[in-house]
Amino acid sequence: MIGLCVSLAAVAGYETAAGYAIPVDATFRRILDTLKAGREVEYGYLGVRRSGEPTGPEAATGQGVRIEDVVPGSPAHQAGLRPGDRITAVNGQPIDDFDSLVLEVGKLPVETRVRLDVLRDGRSMSIEVVLSKYPVRGRKVVTERPPAWRGVSVDYLTGVVDGTGRPMFSALPFDLGVAVTDVQEGSPAWQAGLRPGMIIRQVGPTPVRTPREFLEAVGRHTGPVEIRLADQPDQPLRILPSGS
Repeated sequence: MIGLCVSLAAVAGYETAAGYAIPVDATFRRILDTLKAGREVEYGYLGVRRSGEPTGPEAATGQGVRIEDVVPGSPAHQAGLRPGDRITAVNGQPIDDFDSLVLEVGKLPVETRVRLDVLRDGRSMSIEVVLSKYPVRGRKVVTERPPAWRGVSVDYLTGVVDGTGRPMFSALPFDLGVAVTDVQEGSPAWQAGLRPGMIIRQVGPTPVRTPREFLEAVGRHTGPVEIRLADQPDQPLRILPSGS
């Protein structure tokens, strides 16, 4: 198999049908393998907002894409990107407009370390960024979910959306912690007071910013664990082991 052919489901009389060919490359295979395993497909997230410049092939200037704003706490912010910077390449792949930037970043897995070529005040530089998770709108069909710890499941702050499809925590720094996405009723986490929508900032003395960091931190404990929330850092929740 070298590609996948698809067609636009056009509305008769209103739209023109079009066909597309998607090549089977490393990104395609990663997504396909993830779907076959029943897991959620995740896409890389940088955390920059576009300028008012036009986008698309006609907008290509060879000068990259200009950053209008950097999302607080995002991977871009943590790496030191600034408004006014121009991103000219991602891992050596030239960037001509915002669409190509989203494509190159989005096809990479979460927590990938990428090299950005940047123009700042006429000077060229390279900046390394560790990507977070892009927020995907709509219903997710997943049969193999990450394991819950004592009844609680968490996700990246950048990857959680509300009922309208908007990022739930877009007004907060994304390095604040991890989002609680589900709590099994009656579980130790539920009994301790954890609920979906809360933000876990710390496990014991350890700050956590990703689900992996959270699971590593709680995995070091076999007894009761103190969890600190972003909005109540001085009032830790004490989560007991199952069956206690």
